[in-house]
Amino acid sequence: MTTDMRDITDATFERNSVAFQDTGSTLEQVSVDEARTRTVAVASVSDGVMRATDTINGEDAAAIRVICTTDGHIWGHNSTTEKLYRSEDGDTWNVVLTSVSATLHLFVTSTGRLIRWQSAGILTYRDITKTWYSCYYSDNPDADTPTWTQVPDGGGYYYFGGLPTDWSVHEANGVIVSAEYGSVITYPGYINRSTDGGATWSVVHTEQAGVIGHYHAVGYHVAKNMWLCNTGDGDGKRYLLVSTDNGATWADYIVTDPRTQDNANQVTRYVDYGHPTRILCGSDSYGAVIWLDLETWDVGQVLTHWENQILDSNSMFCFLLFKYANVYYACQMDNRSAGNGKAVISVSEDAEHWTVYHRINNTSLAGARYFAGYFNGKLHLAVSDRLMTTYQHLIISPATVQNVTARIIEPAATNQCNEEQSSAETGLITNWSDGGTSPDVKEFDSTTAYHGSRSVHVKKTGGPTQIGRGADATTGVPYIGRIRVKGKTGEGLIHLGEATNDRQRFLLSPEWKDYFTGVRVAPAAALTFAVLVYPRNSDDIAEVWVDAMALYPFPCPFWHIGGVTKEKDEYSYKVWAGQDAIRLRKEGESFNATYWQDEFAFHPHIGSHLITAYTGKLYLRTYKVDDNNYSSVYYKADDGKFYIESVIGGADAVVEATAATAFLSDATVWVKVVKDADGLTLSIASGSPYIDSDPVACADTLWGELEIISGDVNGDGLMPHTLSSDRRLITSSSSSGGYRSRYSR
Repeated sequence: MTTDMRDITDATFERNSVAFQDTGSTLEQVSVDEARTRTVAVASVSDGVMRATDTINGEDAAAIRVICTTDGHIWGHNSTTEKLYRSEDGDTWNVVLTSVSATLHLFVTSTGRLIRWQSAGILTYRDITKTWYSCYYSDNPDADTPTWTQVPDGGGYYYFGGLPTDWSVHEANGVIVSAEYGSVITYPGYINRSTDGGATWSVVHTEQAGVIGHYHAVGYHVAKNMWLCNTGDGDGKRYLLVSTDNGATWADYIVTDPRTQDNANQVTRYVDYGHPTRILCGSDSYGAVIWLDLETWDVGQVLTHWENQILDSNSMFCFLLFKYANVYYACQMDNRSAGNGKAVISVSEDAEHWTVYHRINNTSLAGARYFAGYFNGKLHLAVSDRLMTTYQHLIISPATVQNVTARIIEPAATNQCNEEQSSAETGLITNWSDGGTSPDVKEFDSTTAYHGSRSVHVKKTGGPTQIGRGADATTGVPYIGRIRVKGKTGEGLIHLGEATNDRQRFLLSPEWKDYFTGVRVAPAAALTFAVLVYPRNSDDIAEVWVDAMALYPFPCPFWHIGGVTKEKDEYSYKVWAGQDAIRLRKEGESFNATYWQDEFAFHPHIGSHLITAYTGKLYLRTYKVDDNNYSSVYYKADDGKFYIESVIGGADAVVEATAATAFLSDATVWVKVVKDADGLTLSIASGSPYIDSDPVACADTLWGELEIISGDVNGDGLMPHTLSSDRRLITSSSSSGGYRSRYSR
């Protein structure tokens, strides 16, 4: 039995300077020696397994595209074989129907009815000759031989003009609405509605050919009693339709406000998350996960760590957004044509605080595309390549997620900006550069600020605009920039200098957000820090406010006033480990004094891909017996590996590393250190099961009372992070109760 370290004593925190705390709406000063905290989401360790093949009728075959679940089966389809499959266990599959067509979609209603759409081939219907789609339903899908009924239309059958997809069919308030995802370029497109669970359908909206490309997502907002359907793709084809009579009639396109025409970046999913006026949206563009306000038609980003992973707007797609067992799942789709950045699945319990749960470590796959459902104790998802022509089957346990109040731990740093550059409180507006973009408005705005009493505001109609400052730097030193931004309409881009490898993309939001560049080695004695804003459509307004600018030699803290040094956060405590049976053993618990384990989680403040220019060691913690005997855990950004090293009797011992591990800002990174007869073993989990190192030599005296120090043995070299789970020192901010560690106490 593995024993964890217990009986925490002598916990201390020190910082010999003031610091600033990011509250989400302002920067609040924190006194000397006062610890800073923030709320973060902590997720359990993923156990996801990707299956490239499935067993069908006793033989291995290409993986099935899993689509949905009924009470007794999980269902799927293969476009190559044109067959419909189901499975009783998620492992072995049987053919249900043959020759169902290469294009097919399934939908399970609230009553358990299974609806099936498939190609009916070319035929004439509504006086139009084209490919139409038939619709069937079964009320006994789990029977040995399900019976199917084709949906009637008078004396014949009802056909759909395009195949619905999982994001364009929705059931709520007693009706089902299905918008046709097929092309509306050459032929009209229809929104269909059923009031009897899919047994019959009627057209409730027709859009003539050429006005839009196709319909996108369909959703319903309970508090507003409003149905939504948006369209795409491209300029002039992104619109929003609404219905306030339960889908019976649909309003004209809302185009009076450019932000409404933009419609939250081509929505792929609508998820009602209980807000009185807002609905969550997945994005078929650079927005990731956003909210759309159904009264003001503003949009804002709620998930911000994806854009700090891959420097391309096509990596910001979220084709799959769903809620299961009170946890929201946002599935990144890296839709770039050249390569793939290992997309992730992020989770949240409140749709506000997000963290990475699973990483798709397969460069041939772009991301999770379908959520089939919960079946046999696991979630089942279909993961596709970029073109959605091949699929693999992801089987994963539901995530355990909880918001916790976590401790901020950061190194000493000096903001290279001077006081005027770091805040808009002093100086002249002419000192701020617009990069020659000639904005219509460039001013100090005293009505909104993130720090102090004003911010810098620029606005331009019909084109991009920019705002920024230069700051002193030392040639050859790696720097990182950080700034608070809010705005309206379109895409933001933040960068240091002119290099493209440090540019970060984001969706402009009417609420203040914290953004940073990648690490950039200064090529000269100054660096220009700029925020560039693009309107979504060519005739839209680009508008942005900036405040609280910082330029730091990496690593960096949250923010503090320019020209001032923030001292390091020093945090340590003592524990008992290993061979003391009285302190380690609880009453009635068996005891094994041959090894101990320590397990904790942290949230890095910046993603690993953005810091590869930094060649130093970034320390997490040190286990110290005395000045001559200790072991430390650190990260090397230039090779992407976590290391464990020991000093024994004052001499350096063997250093051992895990495999390269990628992580994002605000990802839950789990660290486990185990001491046994072979030494210390380091294990890391960041969106994957634990990756183990080989054992490394350590002091035989690494038992009894240990001091655990954030950083190296002197508390230096810190990786900037938020300590989000460190046994009993971290408390829950969730209404669901105290945080439960993944190991027993």
